[in-house]
Amino acid sequence: MADTVTLVATPDLVALRNTRTMMQMIKVLRPNDPAPTLILNQKPTRGKSCVTADEFSATLSCPLTAEISSDPETLSAAQMAGKILLEHAPKSQ
Repeated sequence: MADTVTLVATPDLVALRNTRTMMQMIKVLRPNDPAPTLILNQKPTRGKSCVTADEFSATLSCPLTAEISSDPETLSAAQMAGKILLEHAPKSQ
């Protein structure tokens, strides 16, 4: 009954497989509706091997709506300070 569907996935092979399966199911169940929007969450900021945003988008034939970077050090510091991330580090990615 939703007007739009948004899928949020992490940039790894398991999430790519599961997201592809979900996209196929949505196309069958909602043939007359627009394609879901796709958000890539926990995009690594340095060194970690994963599926790139371009590969993820190309494999699913769906453009990414947004990419959310992973910054565990800043997140941990905000939690320890008892503040939300935006208050603790307003200029973080």
